[in-house]
Amino acid sequence: MSKQLIFEVTCANDFSSDAPTVMAIQISASLAARIKMLAAAVKDLGVHEVVEFNYDGTWSSACMSAAGVTDPDELSAILEAIEAESAPVEIPMIHIKAHWFYFTAVPKHADDSFSLSTSLVEISTLDDDGQRLAL
Repeated sequence: MSKQLIFEVTCANDFSSDAPTVMAIQISASLAARIKMLAAAVKDLGVHEVVEFNYDGTWSSACMSAAGVTDPDELSAILEAIEAESAPVEIPMIHIKAHWFYFTAVPKHADDSFSLSTSLVEISTLDDDGQRLAL
């Protein structure tokens, strides 16, 4: 089973006006299993986090919020808008901690001072029954 996650995105540079503002990703069963496995490894090894490239998400400049939206039709419209206004990014990463994970990237042709970040998601969210979740 897969899960669709939609995030609001923050930019490290407060003066950025054209950085992506939202990110959507389909978490497949294999990606969910990998996140859980790496979270267990983080615990076992006593490290802060494991970071790896992840090109699965769509970073977008769509000016909208999906937080609190539960209507499937409305979420579908939001996902279509996100796809329509996708923004190119570089260095898309997933950061996996013992109990949380999140995504980061840098807008194309920008430097690290414009780094983008999603909110933290609890690993247990991957076990929830919901198919779509706006964070």
